[in-house]
Amino acid sequence: MSVLYRGAGTSTWSPLTVEQWGEWSWFIPLDTTGVGDFEFQIVLVDGAGNSAQSASYWIQVLVDQDGDGIDDATDNCPATCNVQQRDADGDGIGDLCDSDDGCGGGGGWGQPQEPDCESACSALDGDGDNYTVYHGDCNDADSAIFPGAREVCSDLKDNDCDNASDCDDADCSADDACICHNSADCDDGVFCNGAEICDGQGVCQPGSDPCAAGTVCDESADTCQADADGDGVINSEDNCPSVCNPEQLDGDNDGIGDVCDSSPGCGGGGGWGQPQEPDCDPGC
Repeated sequence: MSVLYRGAGTSTWSPLTVEQWGEWSWFIPLDTTGVGDFEFQIVLVDGAGNSAQSASYWIQVLVDQDGDGIDDATDNCPATCNVQQRDADGDGIGDLCDSDDGCGGGGGWGQPQEPDCESACSALDGDGDNYTVYHGDCNDADSAIFPGAREVCSDLKDNDCDNASDCDDADCSADDACICHNSADCDDGVFCNGAEICDGQGVCQPGSDPCAAGTVCDESADTCQADADGDGVINSEDNCPSVCNPEQLDGDNDGIGDVCDSSPGCGGGGGWGQPQEPDCDPGC
């Protein structure tokens, strides 16, 4: 596979370097002069030399010479990284570029205290990876984590800050750590959720309820237990084992469910000087 690009108004296509990280990625080899609109096409070629190409896609490349994530055209300090864009004196020049910034001073006799000046990006970058929380760094205490980092598929971290980690990240869909080879790779050791299987695409599929009719899986014991009334509560814990009552309400707290109790202590009261009783269990 190859990826071609050309600038707006030009006829010559140039190739991009392509890498595979579980999905295809490509990188634009542009310096700060390579800005503007660019057209892309993806070209696929098989072993016999047959080719097909995609429709065109357009992106816009902007200049950000100080790497603070803000386009130079709107950056109030384009040559110095200042992600917060503070401008204490409101003159349109960011604090870090302003020789008379109106911050960090004052507070003397009869003088108002000036606001704090903006800190340089290096002071805001806790882990030295050149990304701060203002750049979208979701863990500024770990230099292996920042937007655009390669997702490591077995470290329990969201390396690229896309709100998905390890095998939940699309970047790991083809990684060996995220592909099952047999059903043993999928088994989580829990009986109650059934036997997981590995399908033909190397994806683990959930199991089905392992318990027969008239029983329910007791998660605390991880075994099937009798459930005579089919309300999802095992007999030994059901306050009314012969009548379906999944809510298990017991108005008078005598250990007998409302639907089995001849004097349930619910659904009445509220007369003169009498407290209102709670609603009775509706049962199934």
